[in-house]
Amino acid sequence: MTSRRTASLIAVTTLVVIGAAGSLGYALRPVPEPELLRAGSEETSAPVVAQTFDDSRRVQVKLVSGADQTLAIQTSGTLTASWCRDGGEVTSGTVVAHVDERPLIALHTTVPLYRDLSVGDDGADVAALQTELIRLGHLDAETVDGEFGSRTGRALQHLRVRAGVEEGERFAERAEFIWLPSPQLTGIACAVKVGDAVSQGSAIATSRGALERVTVQSVPDNLTPGDRTIKIGSVRGPLDAQGTASDPAFLAQLAGDERLISGLAEDPGATVTATIALASPIDAYSIPAGALIYDGDSSCVKTSAGTVKTELLGSSLGAAVVAFEGEVPESVAIGTALEGVHCE
Repeated sequence: MTSRRTASLIAVTTLVVIGAAGSLGYALRPVPEPELLRAGSEETSAPVVAQTFDDSRRVQVKLVSGADQTLAIQTSGTLTASWCRDGGEVTSGTVVAHVDERPLIALHTTVPLYRDLSVGDDGADVAALQTELIRLGHLDAETVDGEFGSRTGRALQHLRVRAGVEEGERFAERAEFIWLPSPQLTGIACAVKVGDAVSQGSAIATSRGALERVTVQSVPDNLTPGDRTIKIGSVRGPLDAQGTASDPAFLAQLAGDERLISGLAEDPGATVTATIALASPIDAYSIPAGALIYDGDSSCVKTSAGTVKTELLGSSLGAAVVAFEGEVPESVAIGTALEGVHCE
């Protein structure tokens, strides 16, 4: 009986040992390398990706204004009404004040009105008056001839009526206008108040100098050739090759940003961030930066047809933006495929 138990115990023990050995062998078997960790084949080419390129650059610019302007009255009497507000604006074609109950209309002309004008008068001041009457919508464009005629007289009457006063006569009396150096002046500081005595040539208000130009503080090197624009906030305008923007429409839009202009008035030396870019984006192509082969000041890439010369336009995040001389390839060589290759 004892011998049978001993034999059974030996058999069970043997089975346990064999099972443990099998488990240990399975655990110690070579584990296949995960597919994701296996070394892939080396890439020797990369696609050429078409894109547009505007060579945009962030720059610092300075807004340059002229001297403060004085709004002068050309009559004498008592200021009986005023629409002047500190920090406000004055616009050409609107009533600014009354002197002895007579309305005074702000009017922009490129040549200040220095005399009374009536039918038969001519000169640069008449042409300037006609130009502003056209801009304000009171005169036809073909009427600028520098001669004060009946149509110019009627346009003056339309100007007065739109400004909210009686149409008056068909002539321009210097005393009824306050000359403006630009169509709109902002940042007004009132010089007199209702009830004050005024005289010819005295100031009713002063205005911040008009914005004359925007200049790039440091024009970036290696700009892609071509006409450029400048953008400040949401306002965009043309930029010349020297880094100056002086387009009147662009400056007028900037001047309308009261927050911007007020901030610069407090710190005239301050600069503003702007973006300059090509006015017309060009066709370009993106390739890996490592695909470029440099030969002195020139560069090329290797393609299935040989080497092709390139012009480097820009680069970002490991990619080069280029233009190709000749036919655009579908792909370019990279990595070991470039060994021993030189630009032809």
